[in-house]
Amino acid sequence: MKNLFAANGSKLNAIGTIDVDFNLNGLIIPFNAIVIENISDSCILGSDFLKATCATIDFESGIISFEDDLVQMQVQSAATKHNYLRVLSHTILPANSESIIPAKVDRHLANVEGIVEPRAPLGSLKFSVARCVVKPKGIKTVCQILNATDKPITLVRNQRIAFICKIGKEDKLTPMIDGSKTKIATIFGKQPTSSFENSKTEEPKLTKSEQEAFVADYGFDINPELTQEQ
Repeated sequence: MKNLFAANGSKLNAIGTIDVDFNLNGLIIPFNAIVIENISDSCILGSDFLKATCATIDFESGIISFEDDLVQMQVQSAATKHNYLRVLSHTILPANSESIIPAKVDRHLANVEGIVEPRAPLGSLKFSVARCVVKPKGIKTVCQILNATDKPITLVRNQRIAFICKIGKEDKLTPMIDGSKTKIATIFGKQPTSSFENSKTEEPKLTKSEQEAFVADYGFDINPELTQEQ
């Protein structure tokens, strides 16, 4: 049996081996594991296991995949509390599609209105979550997500797909005029000024003589009994 060492350099006391069937989201992986005496973790997957299962760890998305992406799992961390929007349940995004999927927030954001922000530009994660305002019911909500690739994308339960920022009292939602369309924008701390409204100018009014010349040029037959307002 080969010598094993902890992260601090101390030697680990191996007392034997055991055949274990690891269940990775339904994929059963048989493996001969080494039994170590007096360690705090119930199981540690070493580099030999990761190599044997063709494991790939994506630190950007927090996903570990096995057997050439046959199975994907969320990497768990003891990091400090973050405001993440997560996948509620195992979801497959069809190729070249836009979907509304169930999602959830962390418990400290339950029933709290917030703004969903994409985690990274489209291309970095192969999908993009739409920026929007949500108010979860408990920890559950929904989000709109785009798969712009020509292949289906699998999202695993609890996978982090976006950030969510709590809306404070100083924030407000204000309609903004953009041409003939009205959009809802999130404005922090100040009232927006509509560029459309600022760009409006009054049409120049023609004098009476200019109006008469215009009528004569185009041969209009106007009833002389009409008032100026008509």
